[in-house]
Amino acid sequence: MTCFMPNCLANRLLLSALSVIPVTATLAVLAGCEVAPDTQPRDVAWDANRDASELPDQTDLPDGILMPDADGEGQEADLAGACRALLHDWQCLDSSDCPVFQACTRPMSCEIPPCWGDSCQDFPGVCLARTYARTCTKAGDCPTGQGCAGAFTNGVVTLPGSCRDLPEGAGACFSDLDCTGGLLCAGETACDTTRLGTCTDHPGRCGPLPVAGSCLDDGDCGGESWCKGATLCELGNDNCADLPGTCESGARPGCTGSADCKSGDDGTICVSAVLNHPGNCTPGPKFHAGECWQDSDCGTSDSCLGTAPCPPGDRCRAGGMHGGYCGPFPARDSPGIEINYSGVVGNNPDGVAVIRNGLPVAIVFSPCLALNLQVRSNDETWPIDSDGVPTEFRGWMDHASCDINAVGPPFPRLRVPAGGSMVLVGLQAGGTLATSNPFRLVLLYQMGCDTEDPDTQGCRVMNAYALSTEFN
Repeated sequence: MTCFMPNCLANRLLLSALSVIPVTATLAVLAGCEVAPDTQPRDVAWDANRDASELPDQTDLPDGILMPDADGEGQEADLAGACRALLHDWQCLDSSDCPVFQACTRPMSCEIPPCWGDSCQDFPGVCLARTYARTCTKAGDCPTGQGCAGAFTNGVVTLPGSCRDLPEGAGACFSDLDCTGGLLCAGETACDTTRLGTCTDHPGRCGPLPVAGSCLDDGDCGGESWCKGATLCELGNDNCADLPGTCESGARPGCTGSADCKSGDDGTICVSAVLNHPGNCTPGPKFHAGECWQDSDCGTSDSCLGTAPCPPGDRCRAGGMHGGYCGPFPARDSPGIEINYSGVVGNNPDGVAVIRNGLPVAIVFSPCLALNLQVRSNDETWPIDSDGVPTEFRGWMDHASCDINAVGPPFPRLRVPAGGSMVLVGLQAGGTLATSNPFRLVLLYQMGCDTEDPDTQGCRVMNAYALSTEFN
């Protein structure tokens, strides 16, 4: 199927005149891309470094655990225990497998277990810092033990982020808002929501601004230079001291393919390269308990689940960086995406919605008509099409990056990483709202466009949707 941006998106007045927005218009805004077979050349240099011994095998089972044979014998085996024995430290079956500040993204089942390894009845989830619906724009907006992730200034106002648990220990931070006493957050991985490319948020640590000319990360050097040679310690390692680097003029060197990484010190694999934006070099996934870095490593049908590559100069390079494993996309109606809303329904500039991604993969959607509103009819049914997909939207929310005059490719997209969150402000009504009836919010999104530009290269995608709870 080929989807194109509808002409009416360039004229918001026309959309505002509609009493009901059909789902096809919103899907076209969402997709705006060609959903094509996986025909593009693949960079498979990582395969030469792959170590099959990293993958789960029955020989890795603890002593005394019996696996069921073809006749069903050995059922006394503790399958959950056997599965946990195979998990890497970043994987989980539930949040009890994770450090206290992290939550487990939702594991996925399969039709014929075991789904993963020789004993796991589900595909494992991933441990990532827990997110909350509480929003933040300034220091102190989040409770003790939480940081503010995702807040940014668009040149006029500061748009809100959301609160997120921090690891134990003094000085952990997601942004400068979490630091006091003139300290700044150094070495955090803050995923840019307005560009594609594999990325997972990771906290940094508060510290003083280095002396002039030296740096701990690129943010210390200003917009026209980058930090070279800084060595950052793993969070919680009190026996390690950060070593500053030096500010170099120009943009940080990047890569467009793994051939660019052969002579570098940062690794031999190029990750997160997209059209008009370089990626970064990283070690092969075998060094970090995984088999893939990005979706393109997993063939034509699977996604790279739970991957956490780190750009050079980020603190997760010292601890928190790991590859993922190839597995199926979550189902199009999978639980795991939470949508919270506060505010009056209608043309309400004060309305706020928080989207939290609890899936083990990133989600991608348009900044225009990003979140849609449905009203339940008097016969107590929600509008859906013949495939069960929500339709007939009566309102929407845009992201601040929405450009209603964008009429041709490449269309902008927003990306929320696994475990991440995004805040949308201001609900715009698409017609007369039956505010006395219950309503819900609908997110139409895609999985699988994580590391390519779909408008020019084509990529495999899965269209999916998430629903909020019912509001009155």
